[in-house]
Amino acid sequence: MPVVDRYKRNFAFIKDRFVYKNFLEEAKRYKFSSIDKKTIKLLARKFGIPYSETFSIVSFYSLLNVNGKNLLSCNAPCCKNDELFDNAIKTHCLGLCDNSPAVIKEGKQACFVQGIFKESESAKVLNKNIDDCFILNVRDKDEYITTLTKLLSADRDDLLERVKKSDLRGRGGANFPTYKKFEAIKNINSSKKYLVCNIDESEPFVFKDRALLEINPFVAVAGAILSAYIVGATDIIFYIRGEYIKQKKILSEITSYFLLEIDFFNSLNVEIVSGAGAYVCGEETGLIESFEGKRGNPRNKPPYPFESGIFGKPTLVNNIETLSYVFEVCEKKIVNLNKRLISVCGDVKEKGVVEIDLDVAINEIVKNICDRTIGNPGFAILGGASGFFVDKNNFSKKLRDFEKSFVGSIFIADESRDKLSILKYFVSFFADESCGQCIPCYKGYQKLEEILSINNLNDKVEDIKSIVESMSVSTRCGLGKAIKNGVYSFFESAK
Repeated sequence: MPVVDRYKRNFAFIKDRFVYKNFLEEAKRYKFSSIDKKTIKLLARKFGIPYSETFSIVSFYSLLNVNGKNLLSCNAPCCKNDELFDNAIKTHCLGLCDNSPAVIKEGKQACFVQGIFKESESAKVLNKNIDDCFILNVRDKDEYITTLTKLLSADRDDLLERVKKSDLRGRGGANFPTYKKFEAIKNINSSKKYLVCNIDESEPFVFKDRALLEINPFVAVAGAILSAYIVGATDIIFYIRGEYIKQKKILSEITSYFLLEIDFFNSLNVEIVSGAGAYVCGEETGLIESFEGKRGNPRNKPPYPFESGIFGKPTLVNNIETLSYVFEVCEKKIVNLNKRLISVCGDVKEKGVVEIDLDVAINEIVKNICDRTIGNPGFAILGGASGFFVDKNNFSKKLRDFEKSFVGSIFIADESRDKLSILKYFVSFFADESCGQCIPCYKGYQKLEEILSINNLNDKVEDIKSIVESMSVSTRCGLGKAIKNGVYSFFESAK
């Protein structure tokens, strides 16, 4: 090949911004199998990207590095698989906390029960009265089409006002007012706008988004379509966690159905994209980088995604639960919405997902929703790995009265569980998932792991808190701040 042509090919990644995206999508074909250096080199040549960059991108994503082993074993506290399988890739939470002990075997979601691998089951609705629910109250699919068609003829400003009056806030953990994000991107004049439905939940003990897709995918897709209409989006992207294999098939089937029935939806560019195993891609700018085919490193803000998101275009990123509630509040004109989804797991008889308001206490959830704990109650964790510990003496406290916001998850532990072991796991999880951009985050979690390995922590409490405080004010995204609530609540409950 002439030198000039070789250089043209080598620099294709500079001329075509979609090259990285196409490269990563092809690399994802090797999920749950094996991708070696030879394959990476071939892909680098095919797409005209330097090998060093392709290797850096591939090595960032855990699902592209499974070394040919066909069994992924969940090592999170719900599953305790670390002692079950020797010939398996030990991984963090698979989002199947209600199917513990969970695995992915030969590319399929499964659980290991009484020595047998069984296909994982869909999440169970724990509400006693489904009529009290909004998004878990599944209606006939034709009713969603009829209602959505009617809403798509309504005035956009009127619909945005309904979202505002509902006081709907982001359900991905940030708790940011939804209407403010909608309003910001709606007011930008651009021929290209992206709406991203974020289904990349990857936090231990959290599986509410997976449950929503299994139970009522109609409201999720309808909510995304209506939200795109309100803000004037031209593209809808469903970014779903890479381990959610069955759920992606469900999503694909439902989007195909809506494409046939809704003309507005059919006029948009619609894409379903799987993640490749990176917790940090749940952060909106990390997700955007990943969608563009790069390492999922979070960006600096500003500019914010609504100003410069996917390929520099205005982009709205919202959690799937948030978008589902947009459909409900616009249809029913709900004021001051107080419902939310919470996944419940741990040492309880009944595990699954519940749609409740926050005027309920943990005791009520344990007794009335989960039937009971398997052993004597010990403690709870609200909000997954980035959440906080709640001692059993505070189980009578209403969820609304806790000062900290939390993503929709409750883990109930019996008294045999060791809090310190779980805190160590959380620190290990965040250390593994750190993208490495921010030294206080990357090195901070490593230092915390080192300190927590010491038998007596009494003399190290202030050191630990000092590290956590430094991380929380000096990192680019929420990952560096994530462990603060867990650390402080751990030592508070230990008094």
